[in-house]
Amino acid sequence: SDQAQIIFIKLECGRMSTLKRCTYIVTLLTLCWETCSACLSSSDCSLNGDCISGHCVCDSGWRGLSCSVLDLKDADISESYIAPNGTSSWGLSLAYDDSDNLWHGFVSEFANQCKLSSWTTNSFINHIVARRPEGPWEQHAIAVSAWAHNPKIVFSAQDRMWLLYHIGLGEPKPLKDCRGGNAMDQEPSRQQHSTAPLTIHYSKSLNGSWERAEEASKRLSLPPETHMTLYPDIANGKTQLRGQLLLFEKTVLGSGKAAIPLSRFAPNPHRAGSPLAFDTCSSELVFDNGHALHDTVRGSSIGAIALTLEESDGISLLAGSPCDQTYRYPNVTFLASIGPGNGTVYVSSVDYFELVIPDGRSGPKFLGVTEDAAGCRGACEAFDAGCTSFTWTGTTTRSCYGWTDWHWLPQNSTGATSGRPWPRSGDNPSPWIDQESGEVRVMYRTDSRGGNNSTGGVASLIGQLSAAHWSGPYEMLSSYGGPISSPQYPFEENEDPFLWRSKRGWHALFHSCTWGDSRGKIWPVESWAGRHGFSKDGVSWQFSPEPAYNGTVRFANGTVSIFARRERPFLVLDSDGLPTHLFTGVQRYDWDDYTFSLLQGVQRPTLEHLYI
Repeated sequence: SDQAQIIFIKLECGRMSTLKRCTYIVTLLTLCWETCSACLSSSDCSLNGDCISGHCVCDSGWRGLSCSVLDLKDADISESYIAPNGTSSWGLSLAYDDSDNLWHGFVSEFANQCKLSSWTTNSFINHIVARRPEGPWEQHAIAVSAWAHNPKIVFSAQDRMWLLYHIGLGEPKPLKDCRGGNAMDQEPSRQQHSTAPLTIHYSKSLNGSWERAEEASKRLSLPPETHMTLYPDIANGKTQLRGQLLLFEKTVLGSGKAAIPLSRFAPNPHRAGSPLAFDTCSSELVFDNGHALHDTVRGSSIGAIALTLEESDGISLLAGSPCDQTYRYPNVTFLASIGPGNGTVYVSSVDYFELVIPDGRSGPKFLGVTEDAAGCRGACEAFDAGCTSFTWTGTTTRSCYGWTDWHWLPQNSTGATSGRPWPRSGDNPSPWIDQESGEVRVMYRTDSRGGNNSTGGVASLIGQLSAAHWSGPYEMLSSYGGPISSPQYPFEENEDPFLWRSKRGWHALFHSCTWGDSRGKIWPVESWAGRHGFSKDGVSWQFSPEPAYNGTVRFANGTVSIFARRERPFLVLDSDGLPTHLFTGVQRYDWDDYTFSLLQGVQRPTLEHLYI
């Protein structure tokens, strides 16, 4: 309401010392009211702002229509961490120690002057210190020797203990030797993920020494079991083919036409393999002149047919006649076969149509009628042919369908429930600990197959674990039996989580996958690099459609760089959970995998910033 808007402005004006500055804020908010998108609650503002009079007013450090974009300053290369002696570094995790008034950084670096492509062998966790997050940074010691990668530092107040979560055991592997100016050994893979265990090292002091928590690490690394997820109000949209079947009336009866969208084709459980089919025998569909497609006296009125598809994918159509056989679907007599390029084909006595989908796009298999979605999931898991996804149609029909290919194109479908395999093991852990209760939550990354091809693209998804104490045992924390969200393609495909909590709820920052996603689409790093996620309860998550940051970085000297990679985000937060600094691992060129840890400050509101 207007009254709420005025109250907000008055409160802000009360903090100012001059009417001129107060007037500026009123003008600023008026502009926002005219241009910002509508909201209903703070959830529409990504839990990073208040919804006032239908518009988001963002917290410090955030901007954008839904408060999901980091408000970053121009970068200063002197404030970033550049590892000594030409060594590459990859990301940085920080903690402040009141006992020595120092910031302690833990960063992945690579032995023998190697670069990022050696991360699966040469990575170790280095410990650096500085008076400020902006540096300058001084070398302290190696915290965990190779092989160890992707550290995240967190404090447990209950135990007065510092914990390093990472991947790798800190046990040596054969190291590459890149000294002497050797070029990178290989082009770094954008989907090269680790099967190394998740590990916890602990110490009473940030200065070490660090001991491996053997039993806790074993409990953290869940066994690589695969089971099916449960996604409510979702159907596997692979059956929703884009195209239509055109029907033309027999010329002796009229000139009517009718179009049947292929989305109306449904699995026929009475036919082997439950093919996608449509029959006009009992359909209420009529020609555009009002004439029936089929009646009991004349039979079929269809004289010609044509098939159109936006993506043919080798699909064709069989036309047959079960109506004259009293709906004996198992014994359909097919009278014609056409493809999308055949044009108009003349037929007679056809009233049943069945799509022929080539191997790899075999369509759903009818698995029976089940009481609920969990029963359908069980039928899929027990299916001998290897079920790769399922859809339960809901309480009206209770039909269960399973797929044996790897196509996974989820679509909203009220009442339906679907799922696909979820391998619950993964890498890149990011912990958060409640300093009062000791409860710990850990986000991590894992791969899940599925997409729009028969081999199944790789989707990098986020899982979450929880435990009453960091020593475990750890259990999966999800409303869906797997990832932290229901399907939200393409925004769900992320990695490198950073997890925190604010006064409004839970937040996470991710590297949004800037390579080919599960459907083969490329997301250019210059526009896409970071993703913000949020949740009221920390269990069911939403992802913002706007990138939180990207690979295009403006520097204080006026230059602009577009980085080939920008990953491993870490936020420095103030006591209110608001961001002050963003660290990321960056790679300047595709052809040179030298990397460093870039710092970008976050804008903070000041009188000087507000006053013009």
